[in-house]
Amino acid sequence: MRISRMFPLFGLVLTVGCAAVETTAAPTAAILSTEFPSPTGAALPIEIPSQTATILPAAIPSPSPEIVMMIDDFEGTETFWTVCTDPECADSSAVDVTLTADHASHGKQALKLNFKKNDRPKAVFYLQKTMDLSAGGAVRFDIFNPGTVDGVGFALTTGPDSIWYESDSVPVAEGKTTPLSFDLTAGNYKTLATNWEFRASLAHLDNVTRLSIIIYPKATGAVYLDNLRLVAAP
Repeated sequence: MRISRMFPLFGLVLTVGCAAVETTAAPTAAILSTEFPSPTGAALPIEIPSQTATILPAAIPSPSPEIVMMIDDFEGTETFWTVCTDPECADSSAVDVTLTADHASHGKQALKLNFKKNDRPKAVFYLQKTMDLSAGGAVRFDIFNPGTVDGVGFALTTGPDSIWYESDSVPVAEGKTTPLSFDLTAGNYKTLATNWEFRASLAHLDNVTRLSIIIYPKATGAVYLDNLRLVAAP
């Protein structure tokens, strides 16, 4: 008889236990729904975060730097540039060079190249310095022409035998700064080996001993040189 009386009590325990489980599960169901019961019994909407992945804008790659090496920006208190005259440059009418704040295209200073107009067709200015230009594709610089020149050229002296390679003249606009570029990979330089015809390719770019700027004077005066650099592409 004692055993038979325990069954109703056991059933009552099971019933209470099930009710407790259902009570604790109810809030979870409410949180997962799009409505949450308010104290008044009205359903209040709640926002469920979207599971869609946020799409971020694609990063814009920064451009590769143009400059491989700054050869000279003329920002110092002195310059190592000089003029080529007799006896080495019998065809040059270059006079001298000075640092100036006039017509600087990069920084605060430029190099003023002074020359005369006479029976000598060129004015040659140069930087005597050992340089490795083999990592670049072109030499670029800026020229301000106040109306004194017909054109500008470029030359390199390279290798253990100091071979001179000279470009043809290129025009420069009057009254403004003109960026000029000389392709180091081109086969249009003249040298002794080509009988001074413009069909040579530059050699020994890893051993440049002199860089020259060649001015073709239109009148006695000056031009302004700045931002001389080695760049990656012509």
